[in-house]
Formats: sequence, C-alpha cells, structure tokens
Amino acid sequence: MNASLPTSLRDGILAAVGQAMIATDLTGRVLYWNAAAEKLYGYEAAQAVGRELSDLIIPAPGRAAVADRWARVRDGETFNGDWQLRDKDGRIFTAYLTSTPIRDDSGQVVALLGVSYDVSTRRLLERQARHLAAIVENSDDAIVEIDSDGVIRTVNPAATGITGYEPDELVGRDFELLIPPAERARVEASRAAALAGRSPGILSTKFLRTDGSVVDVAVRLSPVRAEDGSIIGVSALSRDITAELHAKEELAASERMFRARFDQVGLPQASISLSGHFLSVNDALCRLLGRRREELEGAPLHRFHHPSDTGAGEKHIAAMLGGTVDTATWERVLQARDGSAVPVLIHSAVLKDADGTPYGVGTFLHDLRDLRAAEQALRESEARYRAIAETAQEGIWTMDTTGRTLYANDKLAAILGVPREEIYRRPVPELVGAANARMIADRIRTRAARGAEEYEVNYPHPDGGARMLRVSASPLRDDTGHAGSLAMIADVTGARRAERELQRRALRDELTGLANRALLTDRLDRAVSRSARTGSPLAVMMIDLDQFKLINDTWGHEAGDQLLKRVAERLLVVVRAEDSVARFSGDGFVVVCEDTDQDRAMEMADQLVTAFSEPFALDGQRLHVRASVGVAVCPPHSAPDLVRFAEAAMYDAKARGRNRVQLFDAALATESADRLALTNDLRDALVGDELVLHYQPVIDLATGRVRGVEALARWHHPGRGSVSPARFVAVAEATGLAPALDRWALDRVRRDAAALRAAMP
Repeated sequence: MNASLPTSLRDGILAAVGQAMIATDLTGRVLYWNAAAEKLYGYEAAQAVGRELSDLIIPAPGRAAVADRWARVRDGETFNGDWQLRDKDGRIFTAYLTSTPIRDDSGQVVALLGVSYDVSTRRLLERQARHLAAIVENSDDAIVEIDSDGVIRTVNPAATGITGYEPDELVGRDFELLIPPAERARVEASRAAALAGRSPGILSTKFLRTDGSVVDVAVRLSPVRAEDGSIIGVSALSRDITAELHAKEELAASERMFRARFDQVGLPQASISLSGHFLSVNDALCRLLGRRREELEGAPLHRFHHPSDTGAGEKHIAAMLGGTVDTATWERVLQARDGSAVPVLIHSAVLKDADGTPYGVGTFLHDLRDLRAAEQALRESEARYRAIAETAQEGIWTMDTTGRTLYANDKLAAILGVPREEIYRRPVPELVGAANARMIADRIRTRAARGAEEYEVNYPHPDGGARMLRVSASPLRDDTGHAGSLAMIADVTGARRAERELQRRALRDELTGLANRALLTDRLDRAVSRSARTGSPLAVMMIDLDQFKLINDTWGHEAGDQLLKRVAERLLVVVRAEDSVARFSGDGFVVVCEDTDQDRAMEMADQLVTAFSEPFALDGQRLHVRASVGVAVCPPHSAPDLVRFAEAAMYDAKARGRNRVQLFDAALATESADRLALTNDLRDALVGDELVLHYQPVIDLATGRVRGVEALARWHHPGRGSVSPARFVAVAEATGLAPALDRWALDRVRRDAAALRAAMP
C-alpha cells in the first residue's frame, strides 16, 4: 500500500481484505485481526487481539511445527503453503497460509503478518481427481478415448501390452490404425451406436499390433459425455482374450487426472473514489491488467470493464456508496491491455473517515483465470473418468489397506446386492461374508507385497443364494504414494454352473442320470487295474431289455424313455453301493462289480433278472418287461474284452429264449465269433439281395380255396451252404438286423408280385 495513504484508509483497506489477515508480535501474540479472520476463525477481533495465536487457531499436534516455522519467519524467511488450522468451534480445516516478516525502517523484524484462506474444498477436489486418475492408470485393461471423429485422444499404459504401441504413439492417430480391415465395419457400427448414446455391448474383435500381428480382444465401447451431458466421444475398454477368450472382460482407464494449481501471487488491490475513479493501485494490479500505474490512477473504473462483463458489480458498488452495506464480494470481468478478459473475484469494503463519512471503497482482487480453467479441466476430467467407471460392466472396488472402501461403482453394488451407501459404510471383509472375511482382510493388508493376482470367492448373496465372484486385484497407488487395492469384480456364477453341467453331461447319461460309456470305460479300466494289482475277481454284467422295440412301437418313445428311467432306478436298488451302473446303449445297461467271483456274479445276475418280474407302473398302466443278462468275469479278460464278452453272453441269453442269465465261456466265445461272422454275412446278403423267398399257398381246409400265400425266406450261403431260417432269423433279432430283414422281405414280395402280375395273361 502506498506510504502516503492516511491511517484510516489503510485500516479500511485491510478490513476489506477477503482473506484472513493476522499480525502478531515476535512472541506470537495477536496485534491485528481483520474482519475476514473473524469470519474464517469465528473469533471477533476483540476476542483475539492480545492472545497467543497458537491457542486460537493451531491444533495441538501441529504447534511444535508452527513454532519452528515462526522462528524461521522471525529470521526473515517467507512461508507459503497449506496448513492445518482450527476455528473457534474446533473444526480442523486446510488453509493456504502466507507468512511474512514485518520490518521497521532499520530493517529489523518487529512483527509477523499472516494471510490465510480456506482451501479445504479445493484440496478435496484435487484428491478426488488424483484418486480417479489412479484407478485408470493402475487398471490392467487397455482404455482408449476416441473423439467423435475417430481420433485417439488418450491411452493408458495397459494398451501397450495389447497393441505394442506406446501411448504417445497412438494419441492423435485414427482409431482404425488398430483395427484389421475385415473388422472395421463391425467396430465402426459399435462406435456409431455409442456416439448415438446406445450401449452396443461387448464386441469380440481383433487389434493390429505394432509388429503387424493380430490379437483377439473384447472391447466395450461407451459414450463419453461432457459436463452438460452431450456426447463428445467414445471410450474403448479392451482386454486381451487370446488365451481366455470366454472369461476375461474388464474395465480399464487411461490417463492421470489433470491437476490444476493456482499461481501464488500477491493480491492486487486498489482504492476507488466515491465518483468511481481509481485513487491508488498496487503493482500486483498493474501486473494483472498489464498496465502502468499512471494509466489506472485517476481513471474511471468502467473504462477497464471487459465487454463480456455482466455489470453485476455495479449494484454492489452503488449499495456501498449509498450506505446500504459496508462490505460486498462479487465477480467481475476486467480487460487487460491486450484486450483479453480477466475474470476476478473482488472483495470490497466502504472506506470511512474518523466521523464515519464514506470517502471511497477499498478492494482486493483475486485473479480467477487459472481457477476457472483448473475447475473446468477438473470437471471435464472427473466427468470423463467417472463416465468410464460408471459404465463399466464389471464391479470396480478400490480400498485402503484397512479395508475401507474408497470407491465403488454401481455395477459392484448390483453384483453384491448391497446399496452403495452400505458398501462405503461397512469394511470390505465384512461385506464378503464371514467365511471369506479373514482371507480377504489378509489379501488387502498385504496387497503391495502380493502384487496383482486373480482368484474366485464363493459369495453369500443377500437374496439367500450363492454367487461365484472372480476377483482381479492389483496394488493401487495415487500421486501421494498412498497404497491400497484395486479390484475388478465379475459374477461368474453362470459360467461355473455351465462348466459343471458340461462336465456332468460329458460323464452322465442325460436320460437316466447313470454313468455313460465314457465314465463306464474309465471306471472299468481302473477296476481292471485294481483287480490285476490285488488279484481280486471282477465281474461285468450286460443287461438288455427283451423286445424293447415293441414297447417303443406300441407305447411310443416317450413311454420308452420313462421305462428306461424306471429300469435305472430298479437296477440301483438291486446292486451294491460300491457297484457301478451305466447305460451302455439304447436299452442296454452294464453293471461293474469289483471283488466279485463267478458264483457271486451269477447270483447277482439272477437277482437282476428277478427284479424284472415285478411290472413297471407307467401313467397308470402296468407294463411287464423282461431282461436278458450276460456275465463275464475277470481275470483273465481285459476291460474291452469284458464288455464284449458280457455282450456276447447277453446275446446268447436272448438266443436261448430271453429272460435269463448266460455266463461267457470258451464255447460261447467260439459261438460269438461265429455269430459275428454270420451277422456280417447276413448284412451283406441283405444289401446284395442274396436271399430268396419261397411261396406256399394258404388253403381254407373247409372250402379248399386258396386264401393267401405264405412267403418263407431262404438263404444259401456261398461258404456255409443252406443256412437254417431259425439260425439267421435269431441272429437278425439278436443283432438288430430284424427290421432290415423285414424291409427286404416286403420289398421282395412287392417285386415278385409285380413280376407275377406282368406275366399273367
């Protein structure tokens, strides 16, 4: 302030300062306490002057540091920076503090001057911005931000692992650089949908790497909105799915939050006459407007208003000059020498002489240009990263080492079935269930040492069900060096259920629930190995329903399926708990009995046949079904031979009249081989039309008239000679060739009848 100003003018100007100004003597006692200090700290000047400043505004834990700082200021240093201070009500807050020594004419420090203002809100915004940036920067997923023209604007480090490009190699280039030509139409359609505000879902496509190779990726394109809600681009969240194409979709983010800092400069100030002219200005104001002091002093204030100024300050000045109010604060847009707009925040107070007569207005100005730019950048950056986090299709969860939630998105709340407010309120280990609490707490506490990892937990959902959650966790550090954890949460319950179902279907018969051939083969191989190792006997029984085709043809396939289920249930009742029962074919079943010799095997086979003596109840009907059982005992047979020999014995049982048990022996082996050869020859004979039909009339004995013709099949085998119909018909019925034999006979009758009619006059 100019030295020529009267004392009342200086006092008035100091009182008008919008920042707290406090002067103390060298012992720390308050000498001066302005109105802004009263407002900021809650003490009136009369309550503060004369008291120790530490007792008023310095929290107890920080007093030692303050004493050291004041000692330096007394030695002539100047301090600028944040400090934790306290108001009259005990509220602790962050203030920006400038402390300078006040010297007398001889240069000796005689007092200390402190200027402070509350920056708690500003620092909170900066911390939030750093935190969101840390989430994106530490993500394992690649995140690319693309503007509406398809140009890449930001890229996070994870993209290098997928594309091979460094982030600065991609920024400013067209997104199509990463897309193979064959994929561009699909990717562009999804990008257009995102720009239209729709969610195109997860797109499985490919990226071109810098070395020309192609990598499979899952990409989610989401709109990026400006602060006003308009869509300004698209975010592409990508995950390399080359190795695990079906399971890995994640979110990532790309850049550090823009941080804004305000230049710490001296406060511009001026005094204005009642006529609205500058009376005096300081150097800081001259620097702010780029003008000389002589240009400003004596000039009317309105000359320096920018055209964009709204004139809102005029009413405040008029109110102060009219005596309505003594102080006021407002924003104004001034014009610099180069014509640029300079937005400022003005704190003003009426200047009065000793008798209370106003003679001017004292003002302090804060340059708002950096603040406005920083706030806008902060809002845009926070909105962009929040949009990425909130549109992710995986739960995003960040926490400190104590398990306190720092951030949770809506998707996480949906996965857990817990409101976001509760996620923030309760510790993370408590949220994931008692069974998981200790393990999760340990992983959170040691995350920095453990590094990145992926695991699954069985989560007890509030709806009473259980969910399988995949957790991809990694250390999280923000710009302040504080460590925590970033966890990407995905509900993989459906995928795991599908895997179990596929495994079950691979080893179980879908109709009966019994073991299928694959599982039977595995169990039988193991049983044969144990038998060879221990010398204990092993038996295999092949059970086949007699005339099951007749049941299907008569009752329908649905009834046949129901019968097979009942048969499976009855077999499980008869066999021992340690025996294995499998469905081998359409109506064939196999029972594997370990530690079972020939006598015991025959006894059990008889029990199986006896089990079929009771009728089966199907839809209110009683159905009588019989079964033929073939038995083979090991040693000395191998696993494949046991099944084959049991099947041969079963066919022999059918050939001997059905509904009986047959044990495989050497004679049956020979007969089985002969039956197999005869079966193959019969199949070839039917295809080659080698059989013939002999016709004989059917005569009514009462009248002597011919009532019809009976066709009798005959087969002259080229090597065996004439084969008995009883022999080859029995083989056809036992091996499933009976339908083919019937079709051949009907076709041959049709052809012979046509030939006979053609030969008749």
